[in-house]
Amino acid sequence: IRSGLALARATVIEFAHNDMKHLEEQLRRVRADRKLVGEKGKRRLYIVVEGVYANVGTVCPLAKVVQLKEAYNFRLYVDDSFGFGVMGHSGRGTFER
Repeated sequence: IRSGLALARATVIEFAHNDMKHLEEQLRRVRADRKLVGEKGKRRLYIVVEGVYANVGTVCPLAKVVQLKEAYNFRLYVDDSFGFGVMGHSGRGTFER
């Protein structure tokens, strides 16, 4: 994911691990910045998270991330490669948890 973002020359703004208050602060900051949002406010903005974080094994609070995504009109990309097949009742990943 990081390589793709670098190759796309995307502006990346990080938030503290699983800290939804910090994520909301960052989303609010981005929405207020005309340079990041674009002249007409139509630039595509994404929240990118992992369903299960590879380095530490913690699970992303997806329900809260989805609420924030909706509230601030962002798109959501979830890399659930470590949750798919393992998490949830039928193995459909972090979304099913």
